[in-house]
Amino acid sequence: MDRIKLFNYLGEEINLESLGLVGLKLEIPSPSYRVKREVLDGRAGEIVVEKILNSRLLVADFMVTSSDYTESLQSRDQLYELIGNEQFLYVSESKQPSKRWKVHADGWTPERINSAVSLFQVSLFADSGTSESISIVEKTFSTSTFQFKNEGNLLIDPRIHSETEIEFSGASSNLIIRNLTTSDEWSWIGETLETDILLLKGVRSLNNNASIFGQTNKKLITLSPGWNDFEVIGATGDFEVTIRSRFYFL
Repeated sequence: MDRIKLFNYLGEEINLESLGLVGLKLEIPSPSYRVKREVLDGRAGEIVVEKILNSRLLVADFMVTSSDYTESLQSRDQLYELIGNEQFLYVSESKQPSKRWKVHADGWTPERINSAVSLFQVSLFADSGTSESISIVEKTFSTSTFQFKNEGNLLIDPRIHSETEIEFSGASSNLIIRNLTTSDEWSWIGETLETDILLLKGVRSLNNNASIFGQTNKKLITLSPGWNDFEVIGATGDFEVTIRSRFYFL
C-alpha cells in the first residue's frame, strides 16, 4: 500500500510513526491552466496566446493512532504543529520516492473514529503546480560537445528553478556555452585561468564568486525535457563543465 511521507522545509524526513501518525494516501489533481485566447479578424475560432499552469490543491489523508484518548489528543496536536506552522513542507508518495511536492497546509478536517483513532484530511497547496526530484543531479563533462538529459517532463528555466547551476572550470577566452537543442547561448567577454571557476546559477553569472553579468550577453540556458546537446567554444586548455539541477514534473 502506498504511504505518504513528509519532509520539513530543510528536506529532512519526518518520522511520522514516532508521532503516532500514518500517512494513508495522497490525492493529486490533474494539472489545469489559465489560458489567454484572442480572436483574429477573418479567422474562425480563437488562438491561444498564453497558457500558464495553475497551482494545485493536494489532499492528504492521515490516521492518528494512540493507546488512549489523552495520547490521541497529543498526537493530534503534534500533527497540527507539523502542518499548521508558517514553514512549508515537502510531501511525497512511498511508491514514487524520488519525487516530492513543496506545499503548505490550507486547512484540515478531523474525524474521530474512537477514543484512540482519528482520521484527518489535510488540504496541501502546491503553489508551483509541479513536483520535483528530491535529489539534485550532477553531471560533469570534459569535451567540447556533450549531452545532458533532463529526466523531467518540464523545461528547466533558471529564472524559475534557481537551484540549477552550470559550472565551467579551466582556462578560456571569450567563452561561449550553447544548448543546441533549445538554441540558448551564453557568452562572456573575458578570460579565465586554469584555476578559475565560472558559475551560471539561476539568473546570475559569476567568476570566482564575483559577478560578471555585465560582461555577458545577459542570456540564460534552459534545459528541454529529454536530451540536450551542448557545445563549448573558447576553452583554451583542459576544462570541465558541470550541470547541477533537479528535475520537474507535472
